[in-house]
Amino acid sequence: MVMVSEWLGEQGSRRSRRVSLVVAVVIGAAMAAAGFLYANRPAVEGAAAPSRAHIDGFRSAHFGMTEGALRAAIATDFGGRIGPVADAIKVIDNKVERTRILVVRVPDLFPDAGMTEIGYVLGYKSKALMQINLLWGTPLSDKVTPEQLGIIATNLQRYFAGLGFAAKDVKANLKIAKGTMLVFQGYDAKGHLVQLVRRAEAVKGAANVPSTDGIKKPVPMRQTLRLAYIADPKAPDAFQISKGAF
Repeated sequence: MVMVSEWLGEQGSRRSRRVSLVVAVVIGAAMAAAGFLYANRPAVEGAAAPSRAHIDGFRSAHFGMTEGALRAAIATDFGGRIGPVADAIKVIDNKVERTRILVVRVPDLFPDAGMTEIGYVLGYKSKALMQINLLWGTPLSDKVTPEQLGIIATNLQRYFAGLGFAAKDVKANLKIAKGTMLVFQGYDAKGHLVQLVRRAEAVKGAANVPSTDGIKKPVPMRQTLRLAYIADPKAPDAFQISKGAF
């Protein structure tokens, strides 16, 4: 699996001045976490009840949509809230994995959620929708607090817990790395994945800085909450060099 840097390398870093870090987790952190957790997915024991949950996308956007159909779905879902859709959609081409991402920002996706950034990922070969990422946090607004993200995370966890996932296909409240918590993860009967991850990390280059009164101020933290819907976490439609090619 191709591992991508936080914002598609230097090229992505320059583009992030227009669009925030939601695409950073598209195939990198999102797929890395999904791949690890899929490999450690609990084995089926006995005649366990099948999952009744269905993860086919987000709102009007469904896995397998073409870019044209996806743009129409975005207009249906958010056209009245984001202004002219053609102007609101930012397009990012991932040069490493050769995927294409349509990104929009939506205010108050639900009450008191603040700004949400949504990234729709079109596959390398299929050119069809294969993943959707929703991001909340300090990359979108420095006014976001840990408490606010905690409330959003709790509400979303409760929502997904009520969708009817089989117990064997669910993980929740699991620390997966330093400062990173898997709030919820569930697979439906088709192997589609929903994953909610909360992360807190020090801002790169930041350090405790003494104030004028000599007291050190806390290190600035980057706080994010990412929700990912993934069609095929085992085999994402992203460019990879074939084994044995070199």
